[in-house]
Amino acid sequence: MGAVALTFDDGPDPVWTPRVLAELDRQQAAATFFVDAKRALACPDLVAAIVAGGHEVGFHCFDHVRHSERSEAELTEEADRGLAALASLGLRPAVWRTPWGVETEATRRVAAAHGLELRGWNRDSHDWRGDGCEQMLETIEAEGGLNDGAVVLMHDGIGPGARRTDCEETVKLTAMLLTGAGASGLRPAGISELAAGVELEQALAALAGAAADLDREPRFPAEAFAALSGAEVLVATVGAVRDSVPVAGEWELVRRVAAADASVGRILDGHLNAVERLEVAAEPALREAELARLEEGGRVLGVWGADPGPDEGPPARLVQAGAGVVLRGAKTFCSGAGGVDATLVMVGSDDGTPPRLVLVECDERVEVDRGWYRAAGLRASESHRVRFRDTPVVAILGEPGELGREPWFSRDAMRTAASWAGMVDAAADAALADLAARRAEDPLAQLAAGRIEAARGTVDAWLARAAKAVDAGVELRQLSVQMRVEIDRAAKAVLEAAAAACGSHPFVTGARLDRARRDLETFLLQHRLDPLLVQTGAKILEGR
Repeated sequence: MGAVALTFDDGPDPVWTPRVLAELDRQQAAATFFVDAKRALACPDLVAAIVAGGHEVGFHCFDHVRHSERSEAELTEEADRGLAALASLGLRPAVWRTPWGVETEATRRVAAAHGLELRGWNRDSHDWRGDGCEQMLETIEAEGGLNDGAVVLMHDGIGPGARRTDCEETVKLTAMLLTGAGASGLRPAGISELAAGVELEQALAALAGAAADLDREPRFPAEAFAALSGAEVLVATVGAVRDSVPVAGEWELVRRVAAADASVGRILDGHLNAVERLEVAAEPALREAELARLEEGGRVLGVWGADPGPDEGPPARLVQAGAGVVLRGAKTFCSGAGGVDATLVMVGSDDGTPPRLVLVECDERVEVDRGWYRAAGLRASESHRVRFRDTPVVAILGEPGELGREPWFSRDAMRTAASWAGMVDAAADAALADLAARRAEDPLAQLAAGRIEAARGTVDAWLARAAKAVDAGVELRQLSVQMRVEIDRAAKAVLEAAAAACGSHPFVTGARLDRARRDLETFLLQHRLDPLLVQTGAKILEGR
C-alpha cells in the first residue's frame, strides 16, 4: 500500500482546526500540522487534540515572514523562539516548513543546527485563494493527482495574504482527498513517516534488484545495509523506536526485507536482536555509547551462538589475559561474518554453567573461514565459521544465561519467524507469477494457487495472533514455539505446492522461485522445532 501526506499550515485555528480534525478522525487518517507557534500558545487544547489524534506536529513559524527577507541571525532567533514556545507545550518537532516554502542557504544551516528536516510539498491546493473544493481537486489532479508519495499543501488557518475569509472549502477538500486516497489504496500518513517510507521503498527495490547477483557471487551486502541504514531500518529495535509502534509494524518491516533478499533479511534478523539485547542487558554507559553509534548510522551488529562440531575446532571460551578478558576458539553459522562491525557472542563453559553473552569488535583478531559455509541457500548471508584469536571482550552483558532471558528470547524467535514469512512471500509470489505466465488455465495450477494463498493466510494469522500477545505483555514461550511450528508447516506447504504445480522449469533455469526455495529451506533447517514442541506439549498435558 502506498502513502500520501495531507499537510496543513498556519494553524491551529479555534474554528477550522477542529473541523479538519473531525474529518480526519471520521476517516481514521493521519496528517501533519505545521503550526504557527504564537497561535499554538494561544490554543494549547487544540495542540493537545492534534497530538491525541495521532497526527504529526511540525514547526511553521513564530513570525510569518519570508526567509529571503531575514538574516541568518534573525532566522536563528525565529527558530529559537518558535521551538521554545512549542517545547513549553510538550512538542519537539522534527520537521520545518517555512512560510510560503521560501528557503535560503541560511534556512538550511539554521535547520541543521536545530535538528530539523525541511519539508515542502508537491501538490498545492491553493486553498488560500478561496477556490471551491472541486476546483482545488482539479488543480491537484493537474499536478499529478494523489499517488504514492504525494504531499498536499492545505491551510487550517487564515494566514497573511489569504484571499478567503474561512476554511470551509478546505474541510470539504480534506474529505474528498481522504475518500480518493482510500479508493486508490493509499494510506494517509504523517510527512516524516511518508519520507521514511519513500526511502524504505527505494531501499527494498535496491535489495530486490541486487539479490540475484549476490546469490551468484556471494559477498557481504554492504550496499544493502547502507540503504537500510538510510531508511532507519537498523534502529527499529531501539527502545524509543520499538515502543512507538506496535510490534506488528516491526515484524512487517523484517518480513519485507526478507522478501526482497533473504540473505539480507537473515543478517538483519541478527542485527535487530543484537540491538535489542544491548539496550536491555548492557551497563548504562556502554548502552548509551552503542546507541549513539547506531544513531549515527551504518553500524551493523550480529549475534553468534552456534558451537562448532567435533572436528571443527575448539568452541569459543573466555580466557583471562593480563588485565582483561579475551575470546579464544571457534563459532559456526556466524551470519554477517566479515561484514558486521561488532557482534554478541554466546560463550559456553567447560563446567556446565550457563553461557555468557559478550560483546566483541570484529577486527583482525576475528578470523573468518569463508570456505566453511557452502550452503545452496542464503548464500550472501556470509554465515561462516570464525576463529577468535584472543579477541578482546568489550563487555560481558547481564548474567549467565542472558541470551535465554524472557521475554527477549521469545521475541528473538518471533522476529525470526517474521523473516521466514518474508521468504514465504518471495516463494509464493514467484510461484504465482510462474503459474500465471505459463499455466493460468490449468485446473491443477489453479488448485496450487489456492493452496499457496491458503498457506500464506496461515502465516498472516499466526503473525497477527503473536503480535497481539506481545503488545499485551503475556507469556510468550509456548506461543513462540507454536507460531514457528505452524509458519514452518505453512512454508513447506507453499514450497510443496509450488514445486508440484510449476514443475522443474523455474528450478533448472535458476528463476526467482529456485532461489526462494533454496533460501527458505536453508533457513528452516537451522531451527530444530520438534524438541521444543515436545516440551510445549508436555507442559500442556501437565496442566490438565
